[in-house]
Amino acid sequence: MRKTLLVTVAVCVSIVPFEVMSQAEPAPETEGPGDGVVEAILINEALQIMLRNIEASERESGEIDKLIRALSGVSIKDINEYGICGGQNSEVRKLFGSLCDDI
Repeated sequence: MRKTLLVTVAVCVSIVPFEVMSQAEPAPETEGPGDGVVEAILINEALQIMLRNIEASERESGEIDKLIRALSGVSIKDINEYGICGGQNSEVRKLFGSLCDDI
């Protein structure tokens, strides 16, 4: 079961950025010192977030809930309990603050 979820997540994560990047215009060539280091740090952070989301998805009950949690980091349980902005420590709730109370 876990292998299936990981494969599904890996496929989705690899396809979506590829589709978006293939439609984007190429960035201008502005290489400077440290550009590769910054890029490597950003990629590493993104991968760490993805891995934490996959680990957290194991706490969800249904397969669809697990997939949503793995791909987005959003817990369906928190959405059901607290609303669309999620729980008290949700990044969405931190970002939108009191606007989440009206939703």
